[in-house]
Amino acid sequence: MGYNSTVVILNDVLSDLRNNPRFGEKLADAIAEQHMTGKPFDVQNGVIVVEQHHADETAVVAVGGNCGTKLGMVGGYTHHTPEDKLRIVKSLANDLGFNLSKQRKKKWRG
Repeated sequence: MGYNSTVVILNDVLSDLRNNPRFGEKLADAIAEQHMTGKPFDVQNGVIVVEQHHADETAVVAVGGNCGTKLGMVGGYTHHTPEDKLRIVKSLANDLGFNLSKQRKKKWRG
């Protein structure tokens, strides 16, 4: 189906983007550059291409602190149902050397 790109845009620069007729060209160039290096790439101040991946995979990306970080990849196409979300979290935990299990219900002691 193609590739998806994750881009973080700081809302503070939206007016600059609105007035920049070359933004689309700069973004396309930055996505191509990020594809070559595999590292986050600054399009311009306040706009960063974080990662890109094939549409048949799911990238897990954390966004905050004015940046984005690719946490990992999970193979297989997904619609992000609750079951898919659990599979994604378990896969990430496994990649980090952890095994997740469901919490046991506490017994009431009266």
